[in-house]
Parts: sequence; structure tokens; C-alpha cells
Amino acid sequence: IGMEVRLVEYHGNDSFVVIPSEIDGARVTVLGRRLFYSNDFLQGVMLPETLEMIEDECFADCLNLTEILLPPSIRFIGLLAFYDCQSLSYIDFPGPIDYIGRGPCLIRLGSAGTRTGTIS
Repeated sequence: IGMEVRLVEYHGNDSFVVIPSEIDGARVTVLGRRLFYSNDFLQGVMLPETLEMIEDECFADCLNLTEILLPPSIRFIGLLAFYDCQSLSYIDFPGPIDYIGRGPCLIRLGSAGTRTGTIS
């Protein structure tokens, strides 16, 4: 069994972030709790095909986030993961998701928001 990475801190101010599929030979499988919380610079994120889990509030309050593409490998989306991403108008769930966190609002999208995909 190979090594896996859980990203827990981000200290940049890039508008578009590409999460790598590996870091030092270990697969990136988890975006940690509040990893990008309230990041006003973030507008888009490209996630790797190795990613399986987005933890609680990972992107919450990212007011300028407009684009995120979830890979089919995602199986877990934590509580309030995309809460109050006011500029995010669309999220595509490309495959079945085993767990989506409960709460008053998991995802609050802009007024044109749609959600697609299968939740199992």
C-alpha cells in the first residue's frame, strides 16, 4: 500500500490553484478541514484524479471561487465544504458520492446554482 497525503494548510494568494496528484511519491487523497477557508484570492481549483475526500469547511467562505471540477474519485464531501461560496454557480458531481456532510447548508451556491450527479 502506497503512502497518502492529506493537505492541511495553504498559505498562497494565487487565484487558480492546481492540486498535484502526488507529493514526494505519495498520492494526494485528502483536502483537510478549512484548507482554503475564507481565501478571498481563490477563483478556481483543479483537483487531482487521486483525490477521495474533501473535509469540513474546506472551501467555506471562498467568496470569489467560481470554478471547481470534482474528479470521479471523490467519495466524501465534509460538512459545509462549499458553504457561502457566493460566486460559485455550478458544481458537477461526476460520480457516486458515499458521504456528504449534513448541516444547515452543505453547499450554498450563487442564484444560478445547479447540482448534478449521484449521491449513494
